Amino acid sequence: MQKSRMCADPVEKNVGKNNTIYYEGYGKIDSEWVEKNSVSHVFTSGMGRIVLKKSVRKIGDLAFFECPELISMVIPDSVTKIGNSAFEYCTSMKKITIGNSVEKIEEFAFLQCSGLESVVIPDSVTEISDYAFEDCENLKTLKIGASVRKIGIAFEGCCALSSITVADGNLKYDSRDNCNSIIETASGTLILGSCNTLIPDSVKEIGNDAFSGRRSLTSVKIPRSVTKIGTNAFSGCTGLVRMDIPDSVQEIESCAFVGCNSLRCVVLGENVKKIGKSIFYGCFSLMDIMVSECNRKYDSRNGCSAVIETATNTLVAGCWGTKIPDSVRKIGDNAFDGCKALASVTIPKSVKEIGEEAFSSCNSLTSVRIPDSVKKIGNGAFSLCTSLQSVIIPKSVKKINYRTFCSCCDLTEVVIPDSVEEIGKLAFAYCSNLKFVVIPDSVKTIADDAFEGCSNLEIR
Repeated sequence: MQKSRMCADPVEKNVGKNNTIYYEGYGKIDSEWVEKNSVSHVFTSGMGRIVLKKSVRKIGDLAFFECPELISMVIPDSVTKIGNSAFEYCTSMKKITIGNSVEKIEEFAFLQCSGLESVVIPDSVTEISDYAFEDCENLKTLKIGASVRKIGIAFEGCCALSSITVADGNLKYDSRDNCNSIIETASGTLILGSCNTLIPDSVKEIGNDAFSGRRSLTSVKIPRSVTKIGTNAFSGCTGLVRMDIPDSVQEIESCAFVGCNSLRCVVLGENVKKIGKSIFYGCFSLMDIMVSECNRKYDSRNGCSAVIETATNTLVAGCWGTKIPDSVRKIGDNAFDGCKALASVTIPKSVKEIGEEAFSSCNSLTSVRIPDSVKKIGNGAFSLCTSLQSVIIPKSVKKINYRTFCSCCDLTEVVIPDSVEEIGKLAFAYCSNLKFVVIPDSVKTIADDAFEGCSNLEIR
C-alpha cells in the first residue's frame, strides 16, 4: 500500500514559542484536527517530543507516519485507540508511554520503530494486531498487561527481544516459570519467544512465528511435552547451529526453520508423523539430517542426511550433504528448495518423479543429469537455479511443466528429447543467456510465454 508522509518537515515558519514545532497535518490528521488537539513537537537539537492534549480520544491511521525526528511520545489516558501505521517508521523513537485507556493497537502501529527498546502494554489493552511492532529490531523488553485477550503476529523481526513478562491475572496468556515468553494458557501454546526463553515442560505447541527473527538465539531445548512446531516457528534464527527434535513432537509445519543459515545439524525424534514443505529453506549450512531409527513414518537410511518417507520412498527434505539413496522413487515437493550450497547432485535411476520446486533456488547447482527413469518433472522443479549451465532431459519425459527451468540465468543450450509433446507456460522464461534450443517434431504445444524474456534465443 502506498503511504504518504503525515508529518511536515520542520521548517522555520512552523516554529512557535518555546521551540515548539506545529505541523500542518496531512491525510487523516488534517490542520483542523491539529489545531483543536494542539499536536506539538518540542524541538531540541534536531529531535523532539510530541505533546497531546488530554482531550485526544484517538490517534488516527498514519498520524505520525515516518517522523524520524520523534524520539519520545506520551499518549494520554484519554486515548482509546492507536490506529493503523500511527507511528510506522518513527525510527528514532526510543520511548513510548501508552496511556491507561488504550484498548487496541492496530496493524503496523509501531512497525520499524527501530529505536524502541522497551514497551509496556497497559492493562486497558485487549488486542494487539498483526505486525503492530514488527521489525522493532532493538526492542529488548516487553510487558503484557492483564487484559490482553488477542495477540496477532505482532512482534516478528524483533531480533533483540530478551525479556518478556505477562501480568499476573491475565486469563488468556501467561509467562509461567519466568520463561521469558508468552504462552496461551488454555492450549499450552507458546506464541512468542525471546532470545532467552526457557521453554517450560508444560508447553504443548510452539506456535507460528513464535521465535521468528530472534537472531541472537543460539540454542533452544524443546521439552518432551511439545507435540507440534508451527509454521515459521524458528524462521530467521540465524544463530541456531543445532536442533534436536524430541520424540514427543509429531508435526513440523511448513517453513519451520526457514533462513536458519547457521544451522548445521538436525535430529528428528521417533514420533514425527507430518513434515511440511520447505522446512529447511535457506538453511545453506545444513549438512547433516538424522532421523531416529525408531521412527515408523520417516527414515534417513544409509546415513543419507535426508528425510525419506519410508512407505513411499519419497525424499521430503534434503540438504547440501545429502546423498540420494538408490531406493528413492520420488524427490518430493520443495525437498531441496533454497539449498544454496548444493553444488552437485546425483539422481539415481530408481527415481521416477521430481516434485514441484524440488531444486528451486539451488543457486550453486551448475549441472544436472536427469536419468531416463524419471517420467515427470514438477512445476518449477529447477526454477531460479541461477548457476545451472547444463541439463540433460531424459527421453522418458513427455511434458516440460510450468516454470520448470524458469530464471536459470546461466543456462545456454537445451536439447528437448523427442519424447516431449508439450512445453508449458514459462518453462524456460527469463533464461537470459539461453541461446540455442532444439525442439523436435514430437512437440505439439508450446505455451506463448514458454521462452519469455529469452532475448538471445535461437530456436532450431
